[in-house]
Amino acid sequence: MLVFAVDYQRAIRALVADDEYDLQQYMMFANKWKIVQQLCDILKVL
Repeated sequence: MLVFAVDYQRAIRALVADDEYDLQQYMMFANKWKIVQQLCDILKVL
């Protein structure tokens, strides 16, 4: 699921940023996306 989120990061960010859906509280900034990518890399090794 994390891999999917990283792959579709652009679409997820656009959806969350859209005022129509009122999802701004779930906005993840670059530092959080970097952590998600690092977690994917670590879990891939395991």
